[in-house]
Amino acid sequence: MLKIGLIGCGGRGTGAAVNALNTKANVKLVAMADAFKDSLEGSLAAIQRECKDRVDVPAERQFVGLDAYQQAIGCG
Repeated sequence: MLKIGLIGCGGRGTGAAVNALNTKANVKLVAMADAFKDSLEGSLAAIQRECKDRVDVPAERQFVGLDAYQQAIGCG
């Protein structure tokens, strides 16, 4: 299985994550990072609506802040 993380949860990042999860490959979203909590939460909800069975991003792998990308990279 290929585990992916989303860094930057705006429209473009969310769309790219949905595209990656909608492939035939065995892919799962396991971490997310954004500077703003509301952006991350909105993105997570949108991705779950499209690809619920391929999303496993519990609260401990949701990173918020200007250094959130470093935490997401380090959790894999």
